[in-house]
Amino acid sequence: MVELLVLLIVGGVPGTEERAPSVVEVTGDASCPTAAQITQSLARLHPDLDAHGWGVELSTGTSAADLRMRVHDPSNVLVGERRFNGLTDCDQRADAVAATLAVWLGELAAQLLPAPIYPAANKEEPPAPEAASPSALVVSRATAPNARPPAWQLELGAAALGSIDETGAGAAGIDLSTWVRPVGRLWGLQAQLEWESPRSLTLGPGFADWQRVTLGAGAHLPLERGWGGFELAARVLAGLTVTQGRDLTVPHLDAALEPGFSVGARFFVDPRPSWRGWLSVGLALWPVRQQVGLFSPTAATPSSLATLPQLELLLALGGSWLDL
Repeated sequence: MVELLVLLIVGGVPGTEERAPSVVEVTGDASCPTAAQITQSLARLHPDLDAHGWGVELSTGTSAADLRMRVHDPSNVLVGERRFNGLTDCDQRADAVAATLAVWLGELAAQLLPAPIYPAANKEEPPAPEAASPSALVVSRATAPNARPPAWQLELGAAALGSIDETGAGAAGIDLSTWVRPVGRLWGLQAQLEWESPRSLTLGPGFADWQRVTLGAGAHLPLERGWGGFELAARVLAGLTVTQGRDLTVPHLDAALEPGFSVGARFFVDPRPSWRGWLSVGLALWPVRQQVGLFSPTAATPSSLATLPQLELLLALGGSWLDL
């Protein structure tokens, strides 16, 4: 019986020998937790994990409760990074770092075997499509359901305007126009807005300044030939005429609407498919006679009258954008 006890004390029970904990290399500017605390926590969480050669870099964040952890493998390759917020106790930090190491190193240990390399499979490349003949291209383009041409052609234009009335007085202005035409037809619709600068008429000892803003709508007949052409147009006009006395005792401001109509021609060139330059010449007639008068405070009849011009020659030079 004594001999048996001695044998047990000397030999020990198999499997009861104590394994040395795996030491982790810790670097960085954070002194909490220490390498010993992390090693002790790691040995308690995962005693069989071998962390020799692995490095942990610990650094503090913007506040004392922030901890940044970076893990490097034995070849000093960064394998992971994590942040801990709100941990101030060193033992809690050590447990958090050790738990992260136990998870990461356990996952990486299962990936030590290299991936098998298989020979590249011989893939047969599909034959190149045969080039379609020109006749086949024409047929496919004609039968495509979405290849319909637009039904209407839109043109937007702007021009510098010059006007000369029957008295010989001239005025500059601006012309904004829109043309709409069914594709393939020899007619179209047109709308325009014109503004003219003021002109003057002599009225007694002073003057009557007047100007007109015109809105027009009508039809046009374009005749295109290759990169250019010309068109004829006829429009119905609605003009707003504003008059105001000048150099008079009591200047008066007045406005009146008047109807009119115009005819004209436009010559254009198309340097590009979507751009057009043009010059137009037109004649506008205002059939309603309008007069401005000079009245004295006590007289019922005007002491002087001036008639606004009823005929204007219009010249415009501009450009357009075409929606083909």
